[in-house]
Amino acid sequence: MLASLLSTRTRRIGTRCFAALVLALLASASAFAQADTAEAKGTYAPWPSAYAQLGAFLINLESTFILGESNVGLGLNLAVEKFLDLEATNTAFRIDGGWRFTHNRRHRLTMSWFHLNRDGTTTTTKDIELPDSTVISAGTGINSVFNFAIVRLKYMWSFLLDERIDLHIGAGIYLMPVTYGLGEIGEPRTEHSTTAPLPVISVGFIVALSPNWYLRQSADWMYLEIAGIRGRILESTLAIEYLLHRNIALGLGLEGLGISFETEKESSYPGAEAEGHYGFKYSGVQLYVRGNL
Repeated sequence: MLASLLSTRTRRIGTRCFAALVLALLASASAFAQADTAEAKGTYAPWPSAYAQLGAFLINLESTFILGESNVGLGLNLAVEKFLDLEATNTAFRIDGGWRFTHNRRHRLTMSWFHLNRDGTTTTTKDIELPDSTVISAGTGINSVFNFAIVRLKYMWSFLLDERIDLHIGAGIYLMPVTYGLGEIGEPRTEHSTTAPLPVISVGFIVALSPNWYLRQSADWMYLEIAGIRGRILESTLAIEYLLHRNIALGLGLEGLGISFETEKESSYPGAEAEGHYGFKYSGVQLYVRGNL
């Protein structure tokens, strides 16, 4: 029930975030002049020069991977959570941070990181042929691993900034170290690892609804094809935040992310050890505490 609720709510995030951004732009048509005044006075009270954020991230995850030439009936094609009996709902520790590094606070660097370790055991219901020609017979007990981390590094430019609103655009990169594999219980496990770099274009806003309440939204998108790897990403986040103290805030956010990347047999990218397709789709709720400087 929780997984269904998270997925349903997250599917609506993109539409609501886009509508909210349009409304914010329309409502702030006169804010350019106000932003110049704020810069002249040096009034940046709502926008800290730096922040660090720690939180718990409850994730409903759907992941797939295809190893080998599945389009001609060869290789391995798995819906990971269902086939390997892995938990679809997980909780991860998450770290975020940011630094406005110029005097006018329009230029900002941000980062975030979280990591999931997952493994499981199950019994196969059909024969599985791995890309190295190993065959796992039906009825065999197998153990599996499917671990990944997501590191986000971004630069943001606030093209519209005053005491009430921060509208920004930017660019960055997602780094995704992935380890996956399976094997018979008691036997060496076949594992593959790769790290996929995906550059993104980012847009978003922060609105001060009151001196203590803030609404935050961001969206990232990109497609990349390089060295035999094709990657796609679409992410959207919406959060509400309450300022307990000048330097302490509590927040609750929703996030949806879809990532896929494919490696070709002749890929020259380091770590792309097998031809295949790897996909992640998750929706999540984050509860966090933020420290401002």
